[in-house]
Amino acid sequence: MIKGIELIGGRLAVNVLAADADNAARLVAEAGPMVLGGIITKGLTFEQAVAKVQGCHARGVPVSVGLGAGDPSVWRLAARVARETGAAHVNQVFPTACATVAMLEGSGTVVNALVAPSGTPGRVVISCGPLSAAAEPAVVSADTAAAMLAEAGIWSVKFFPVNGAWEEMGAMARAAARRGIPMFEPTGGLDASNVAHAARICLDAGCQVVVPHVYSTVVDKVTGQTMAPAVVDVVEKLRVLM
Repeated sequence: MIKGIELIGGRLAVNVLAADADNAARLVAEAGPMVLGGIITKGLTFEQAVAKVQGCHARGVPVSVGLGAGDPSVWRLAARVARETGAAHVNQVFPTACATVAMLEGSGTVVNALVAPSGTPGRVVISCGPLSAAAEPAVVSADTAAAMLAEAGIWSVKFFPVNGAWEEMGAMARAAARRGIPMFEPTGGLDASNVAHAARICLDAGCQVVVPHVYSTVVDKVTGQTMAPAVVDVVEKLRVLM
């Protein structure tokens, strides 16, 4: 389902930041082929972002092209980089995911769509685009959001930020599964202590594939490198679910 990834038990992978190609290669070498290397485009030029992705590809690492804390202002840059490089995965926000799917048609790149918790289980915020994020929040039922994404051919829902909103996340995961969206990506506030809990909720909701994002908690704050032993720990926490 994701190019270059071997899923744990056919259902689980993990998305972690890669500071550079060497860091990405070390993470995959030590943690395994279920690791997707995240390259953030925010703060980079198109050329810089393409070079980072291509560097990872040259080391055999599948790449998830990211925005940067869900920043919708770089959605077009992320889409262009994914198209140029044939990345395995690209992160998008709800309003721009459909355009990205059209840009990448036939590439095999998985496009996700970010929805945000509203504070009420079964209701999510979809106004997370470059203009709509500053407008009056558009809060809809999780089922409506999932139906709209399914209509647009979106393969994956990114729920951000989780930050302990387990009931809300589970409601969105169930809605996505009911609508036939095969992948779910819980993101925000996840670490080795809770990643298995998050993944279990999504698996139990009926999601075929679950790809938690574990970012800042496994990054060395001094070097900026994602720490391979910490990623190994995350992967082991996920393995016990299968």
